[in-house]
Amino acid sequence: MIRYNMGDTKHQISLSYTQRNPHIKQAFVLKTIGDFLCDSRYFTEREGLKEFLVIYTLKGMGWIKYMGSEASLHPGTIAVINCENYQHYKTDCETGWHFLWIHFSSEYAKGLVDFINQPGIFTPEYGRASFIADFQYLKSLMESPYSDAETQISLTLHKLIANLVSKKSASRINSFSRIKSNLDAVITYIRQNYSQKITIDCLVEVSHISKYYLIRTFKEATGMTPYRYITLTRIDEAKKLLTHTRLSVKEIGEQTGFCDAKNFITNFKRITGMTPLQFRENRVV
Repeated sequence: MIRYNMGDTKHQISLSYTQRNPHIKQAFVLKTIGDFLCDSRYFTEREGLKEFLVIYTLKGMGWIKYMGSEASLHPGTIAVINCENYQHYKTDCETGWHFLWIHFSSEYAKGLVDFINQPGIFTPEYGRASFIADFQYLKSLMESPYSDAETQISLTLHKLIANLVSKKSASRINSFSRIKSNLDAVITYIRQNYSQKITIDCLVEVSHISKYYLIRTFKEATGMTPYRYITLTRIDEAKKLLTHTRLSVKEIGEQTGFCDAKNFITNFKRITGMTPLQFRENRVV
């Protein structure tokens, strides 16, 4: 589905890129890049495109709705979205909207872009000079005849998305600074008591915050539920024992807090893709 009104397009510059060597698989692949000065009529509403879109606002004002959340796009802000999901963006002022945009594809970007836009679309300030330098560099690479151009394109796009991940992580830390000590207490408790039965009520008692707020803020701060963090901690400890001891699978399961050997094996294989014995065999030097 796509609906759009481009309005006056005479100031739009759009460049498409075709891979020079599609046999060499790159992590990030540039598709199109553009510089768009649009009037108040402009909008795009779309979903189902298997690409990612970066929008950087230079002048004027834009507005975007993405996966149920909305944000204004004012000068100096950046947004990145997965175009497979519903999106609606448009000019949001009478004087128009001037933005730079980049479309790219990647098998690895979905999780990063999802992280950036949780719990709602993230539109942080991003250095104008830095973004324009990367944008111009990508344009120059599109015209380059040299064999390393596509690798440099991939690295430049990766750096851009990595910077946004860092900004998102920093914003989360700032948001949770008030309760960081409470979450630190929960994490310390889990690490010290992973071999014992740990319930959410235990963690509520340790953190001194409500069950709902603990679960929500823990997931927002770490990207996982308390239960998953407990399981991953136990699996990490089990890996150490599988590597450095000759304890049986049953004994390791008991020492790392799993209720029985079957539960240990099931969780270990679900997370690592192999059984505990397969993991041990692969670690033999």
